[in-house]
Amino acid sequence: MLDYIEDWWTGDVERMERSLHPDLVKRIMVTREGTGRSLMNSFTKTDMIEYRTIARKMLRILQRGAILRESLATLTAGKVKLTYHPRRIQ
Repeated sequence: MLDYIEDWWTGDVERMERSLHPDLVKRIMVTREGTGRSLMNSFTKTDMIEYRTIARKMLRILQRGAILRESLATLTAGKVKLTYHPRRIQ
Protein backbone atom coordinates (compact mmCIF):
# COMPACT_ATOMS: atom_id res chain seq x y z
CA MET A 1 0.00 0.00 0.00
CA LEU A 2 2.82 2.41 0.85
CA ASP A 3 4.39 1.72 -2.57
CA TYR A 4 1.14 2.76 -4.26
CA ILE A 5 0.90 6.01 -2.29
CA GLU A 6 4.56 6.92 -2.77
CA ASP A 7 4.40 6.02 -6.45
CA TRP A 8 1.32 8.18 -6.99
CA TRP A 9 3.03 11.27 -5.58
CA THR A 10 6.46 10.65 -7.14
CA GLY A 11 5.02 9.74 -10.53
CA ASP A 12 6.77 6.36 -10.72
CA VAL A 13 4.17 4.68 -12.91
CA GLU A 14 6.21 1.53 -13.49
CA ARG A 15 6.65 0.89 -9.77
CA MET A 16 2.99 1.72 -9.14
CA GLU A 17 1.98 -0.81 -11.77
CA ARG A 18 3.98 -3.51 -9.97
CA SER A 19 2.52 -2.60 -6.58
CA LEU A 20 -1.18 -2.85 -7.56
CA HIS A 21 -3.05 -6.14 -7.71
CA PRO A 22 -4.26 -7.04 -11.25
CA ASP A 23 -7.87 -7.41 -10.03
CA LEU A 24 -7.92 -4.16 -8.05
CA VAL A 25 -11.08 -2.07 -8.24
CA LYS A 26 -11.10 1.24 -6.37
CA ARG A 27 -14.54 2.67 -5.63
CA ILE A 28 -15.27 6.24 -4.61
CA MET A 29 -18.59 7.75 -3.60
CA VAL A 30 -19.15 11.18 -5.14
CA THR A 31 -22.00 13.58 -4.37
CA ARG A 32 -23.00 15.82 -7.24
CA GLU A 33 -23.28 19.50 -6.48
CA GLY A 34 -26.69 20.96 -7.05
CA THR A 35 -28.59 17.68 -7.16
CA GLY A 36 -27.13 16.10 -4.04
CA ARG A 37 -27.25 12.70 -5.74
CA SER A 38 -24.58 10.20 -4.79
CA LEU A 39 -22.79 8.20 -7.44
CA MET A 40 -20.22 5.47 -7.19
CA ASN A 41 -17.16 5.74 -9.45
CA SER A 42 -15.06 2.62 -10.04
CA PHE A 43 -11.44 2.55 -11.19
CA THR A 44 -9.51 -0.54 -12.22
CA LYS A 45 -5.75 -0.93 -12.00
CA THR A 46 -5.50 -0.05 -15.70
CA ASP A 47 -7.63 3.09 -15.19
CA MET A 48 -5.41 4.24 -12.35
CA ILE A 49 -2.17 3.65 -14.26
CA GLU A 50 -3.50 5.48 -17.34
CA TYR A 51 -4.77 8.39 -15.22
CA ARG A 52 -1.40 8.75 -13.47
CA THR A 53 0.47 8.59 -16.78
CA ILE A 54 -1.70 11.39 -18.20
CA ALA A 55 -1.35 13.42 -15.00
CA ARG A 56 2.45 13.11 -15.18
CA LYS A 57 2.46 14.35 -18.79
CA MET A 58 0.19 17.26 -17.88
CA LEU A 59 2.48 18.21 -15.00
CA ARG A 60 5.43 18.35 -17.39
CA ILE A 61 3.48 20.66 -19.70
CA LEU A 62 2.50 22.92 -16.79
CA GLN A 63 6.11 23.06 -15.57
CA ARG A 64 7.31 24.04 -19.04
CA GLY A 65 4.63 26.73 -19.13
CA ALA A 66 5.83 28.06 -15.76
CA ILE A 67 9.40 28.32 -17.09
CA LEU A 68 8.12 30.19 -20.15
CA ARG A 69 6.05 32.58 -18.01
CA GLU A 70 9.08 33.22 -15.80
CA SER A 71 11.20 34.01 -18.88
CA LEU A 72 8.52 36.32 -20.27
CA ALA A 73 8.19 38.08 -16.92
CA THR A 74 11.95 38.72 -16.95
CA LEU A 75 11.71 39.98 -20.51
CA THR A 76 8.80 42.36 -19.78
CA ALA A 77 10.39 43.63 -16.58
CA GLY A 78 12.61 45.84 -18.74
CA LYS A 79 15.87 44.09 -18.00
CA VAL A 80 18.59 44.74 -20.52
CA LYS A 81 20.37 41.42 -20.18
CA LEU A 82 18.17 38.48 -21.12
CA THR A 83 19.19 35.09 -19.86
CA TYR A 84 17.60 31.74 -20.36
CA HIS A 85 18.41 28.88 -18.05
CA PRO A 86 16.74 25.66 -19.23
CA ARG A 87 15.82 23.30 -16.45
CA ARG A 88 15.65 19.58 -16.78
CA ILE A 89 12.07 18.38 -16.30
CA GLN A 90 11.60 14.72 -15.51
